[in-house]
Amino acid sequence: MAVEFPPKLEANLDLTTDQNSLTFQEARDSIKAQFVIYRNLLDKKELDLLSEIDQLEENNKPELIHVKHDLTRLHGVIGTLGESLGTDTLKLFLEEQKTVWQKQILDFQRSEKLLSRVILKNSDFENFVQNVNQIVPFWSKAKFRIELEPILEVKPKIGEDWYIVSKKWFSDFTDSINLTAPKPNDSWEFPERIPIDHSRIYANGLLCDVNDCKVLHSKAWKLLLEFNGLSLNTIPIKRRSYPHSITHIRVPISPTIHKCTLGHNSKNSKFSIECEIRTFPYETYNNILKKLSPFCSLFTTHIPILYSIGGTYNISCNPPQYTQYNISKPSNQVLVQPAPESPVGIIPQTLLLIIPDAMGVNYFQVPL
Repeated sequence: MAVEFPPKLEANLDLTTDQNSLTFQEARDSIKAQFVIYRNLLDKKELDLLSEIDQLEENNKPELIHVKHDLTRLHGVIGTLGESLGTDTLKLFLEEQKTVWQKQILDFQRSEKLLSRVILKNSDFENFVQNVNQIVPFWSKAKFRIELEPILEVKPKIGEDWYIVSKKWFSDFTDSINLTAPKPNDSWEFPERIPIDHSRIYANGLLCDVNDCKVLHSKAWKLLLEFNGLSLNTIPIKRRSYPHSITHIRVPISPTIHKCTLGHNSKNSKFSIECEIRTFPYETYNNILKKLSPFCSLFTTHIPILYSIGGTYNISCNPPQYTQYNISKPSNQVLVQPAPESPVGIIPQTLLLIIPDAMGVNYFQVPL
């Protein structure tokens, strides 16, 4: 039985007048009627397929008769040839001829097989039958609560997808199903559909306040999304769990903000500009390059050179040459070129991205 939810039920709507809801007997009658149609379609398909095989067999019959006749003659010739090989003065020639005929027999046998056989490519009929119809029960508050409660206790594992919702929205919905305070009669009361709304926590592509956010395992998110849907202009906010330490796994809510300087020096343009890059702990330095690639592609088709150093330091480059960068970092700190697939982590960094010219030449001197 499929675990689904009923279509939205407006207040005071009589279930018997809802076209999507049926009495148990109406559901039985509907299923029987559907399967009568399916059986008729299957019978017709069976006849069509058998007719197709008959036609194919008839079309191949003339060529198949010739192939079988030639095979019989070749087998007979080779059979009598063996008796004369011992004394015949044309022994060498006949042995070579026998090899040619044996190859011809193999070709004829292959042709016979192709003309007398077919391959049946079966569809996944079992899977189709399993999903041909689904019974969708109405979930009461109690049933919803029983299904949701254990999922809310799931602990994150590395690499899982989690989703962010507003604590206020989550509280409103869980109150509607009596999550923390079950009622005696809620086994026949239906929960209220409350569209998922991020307006309190999300604006201009950024989270407003992490304290107003709650993370949900993908199973819980799917459960809530299927029933409630999304409010207008709301999109899912997905995060991936990562290893924060040897014994802890966390789900990040807000990204780490890195200070980034982009430098370019070519015949037609020279610049050094600053920007902020937001990353999550599970992202790599290659992800940073991908985020900046649309801008870099305006100047070159060559891969930019990325440098990083832990901490947020000032980077300066003296115009108009733009050839020498200075970084206000402690002497024990080192600027490095990180491996593209290394995780960025959670520590804010200073990033320097050098964009080569159209020929792939880099005119900068970078103190490492």
